Amino acid sequence: MLFLLTLLSVVAWMMATVSFTMYSIFRYLYLPSAQHIESIHLNFDVMNDRPTTLVRMSEPGSAFLRAGQEYDMSIFLEVLESDVNKDFGMFMIQVELYNDRLEGEKVVQTITFESSRHSILRYQSPLLYVMSTVVFSPWLLAGVTEQKQTLHTFLMEQLTDDGNTPTNSLRVSLSKPVQLYSARLQFDAHFTGLRAFMYWYPILSAVVFNTVMFFFLFSGAVVFLVIAYLQYSNSLNQDHADWREHDYEDSMMQSDPMSSMQGMGGIDTIDTTEALSMDSRSDTLDSTSTEGYGLRQRVYGKTMDD
Repeated sequence: MLFLLTLLSVVAWMMATVSFTMYSIFRYLYLPSAQHIESIHLNFDVMNDRPTTLVRMSEPGSAFLRAGQEYDMSIFLEVLESDVNKDFGMFMIQVELYNDRLEGEKVVQTITFESSRHSILRYQSPLLYVMSTVVFSPWLLAGVTEQKQTLHTFLMEQLTDDGNTPTNSLRVSLSKPVQLYSARLQFDAHFTGLRAFMYWYPILSAVVFNTVMFFFLFSGAVVFLVIAYLQYSNSLNQDHADWREHDYEDSMMQSDPMSSMQGMGGIDTIDTTEALSMDSRSDTLDSTSTEGYGLRQRVYGKTMDD
């Protein structure tokens, strides 16, 4: 009993380890990253008043977005609350996504997605601007805060990359030379179905998956052990029966040599007994015939004498 409990405990521990490992591998392969953030650095050219940058996200032929997964693409611009930016007013943000492929030593780019969205600084009246400056002046003087705004603009919604022509690079350009501190692109995965359940409820999904997987693995292991035990028991019983039969034959050979000889000749004990009975009956008939023949001879001789 102790051996059985120990065996079941070892099997349960092994199945729990296997189920946890399988869930970890499945989560890594099935659930993509929820966010891709890429800092961009716009190039300001004197000859071109459109700040532009080309960002290479992955090598040609590879993809940085999961094929078939929906993403929301947005840009964050950290701009100054300067008079120049206020005078610009509304400006356009244009983005183009490319598929890069190698043809010899040359990289050929094909546009896969493109979008243009507008943006503008949030309006503040001159009076409100003066009041906020006065109120936040201690923090402004201490450098804790700055007079800036972060413009969040959605560029694409439900962007789905194709596995045959994956996106490798992108180009971002602004219609006006806006004064800014920094800029970054962000891709947010829009999960649905099982991926949403695994992402928003990681502990619950892990418990459910591991419990189900452990049940099936443990049940399969127990069935396998039972079948193996039954096969082993049948083999032991068969070996024991063969041993008993061999032991019985050896005892018979030691007790009855005739039976052993008949067994060696391939004649059964029953057939041998019948043969011995037939031989005894034949000898009896022969003796009876001989005695009758002698009696007839004596009678015939006596008759001739008379």
